[in-house]
Amino acid sequence: MSSWQDVTQAVATFCDALPTNTSVVVGLSGGVDSVVLTHALACYLSQSPSSIYLKTVHVNHGLQIQADDWQAFSEQFSVSLDIPFQSSLISIGAKNRQGLESVARDKRYEVLLAACETGGYLLTAHHQRDQVETILLNLFRGTGLKGLLGMPVNKVVTAKKINHARPLLHVPYDSIQDYAKHFNLNWVEDPSNMNVLFKRNEIRHEIIPKLLKSTQGGGVEGNIARVSSHLAEEFMLLNDLAEHDMKSCLSTAISLDLTTVVELSWARKRNLIRYWVERKAIFSIRFTSELFQWVRGALENGNLNAHPSKMGKNFEIKIEKNRLFLLAKNEVEFCVDVDSFDPVKFGFDEPVIIECLKKYQHKNLMVRNLHQQEFADKKLKKWFKESKIVFWNRKRWPVVCDENKVLEVMGFSR
Repeated sequence: MSSWQDVTQAVATFCDALPTNTSVVVGLSGGVDSVVLTHALACYLSQSPSSIYLKTVHVNHGLQIQADDWQAFSEQFSVSLDIPFQSSLISIGAKNRQGLESVARDKRYEVLLAACETGGYLLTAHHQRDQVETILLNLFRGTGLKGLLGMPVNKVVTAKKINHARPLLHVPYDSIQDYAKHFNLNWVEDPSNMNVLFKRNEIRHEIIPKLLKSTQGGGVEGNIARVSSHLAEEFMLLNDLAEHDMKSCLSTAISLDLTTVVELSWARKRNLIRYWVERKAIFSIRFTSELFQWVRGALENGNLNAHPSKMGKNFEIKIEKNRLFLLAKNEVEFCVDVDSFDPVKFGFDEPVIIECLKKYQHKNLMVRNLHQQEFADKKLKKWFKESKIVFWNRKRWPVVCDENKVLEVMGFSR
């Protein structure tokens, strides 16, 4: 049975596990969920010796008439609990309804993460019903296994190694409400949360109530949330399998060579590609079913001269025999100083380039792309072929220069 003490127990369990001298930022919208989380944290800190440094951050989207009132409420609430408060006003351009929600969320997290210290924690007040909504939303979109896992309790994000934690994720929504009533808390209501044109709101206000009614409660929300926990174990096994398969493959941040696993089933190769993109690729993209299907067709294409490629919004996928490349959209022409030349970011992962760069670092030299007349060299073309340099990088191969003098076509010696 739900109880307000579910909240205090969850917060205490989370805080007890934190390392000493931890900086914690709470995303405080002023809604009941974040108000309850903030209050419970304040109570814990007042009753337990701790070296947790807590502050609240409110993001004012300016999308509602009451936005400034919500900011003022959040500040007053934080002050009443003796918690440092920070607010930020963000601007969001005109978007369609679904796009507006997505953009607002992304900008909100940018602000919240920017307020965190390196190695610190960002806390958001997601609870069990939020988890159920996320799982159902992903399910209706035709998600894969990862989407059915819902939100993680804790995830390290950004280069600053910030932990995004959700201490209340396993706490029922009714317990959140009970806590607010028990401590006689006030909060604000965002009217947009009632707008069922947003898919999540439709799930919250129309679909979940029907599920609860049809099952007479029956713990359906807890059961759905538990499914994600069970699937998480299966997902760990898939990651273990992918890690095993990865050991037999050559891979870099921009390429995965599947030659040694070509006999594996497509399901297993797909799992390996998914794992590589998530764990090792230069940047992570969402591999949809359609994109996986394209990759499969390209890999199974018997025409070695086909050189299939597919453009995305800010990336490009290329297939060369059994090698999969995930690349940023790089220009053919470039000219940068040698210490600014990061081969991977420019679309190169050949070991000869990395080795070549070592002897030119800190020497006030430039790296530019190969010029057309230089590419015409027959010996160079032969070297490209023998070295198995991918064809799209040959005409843009890096050259080390001292002003106008060519010191070396990287890795090539006559």
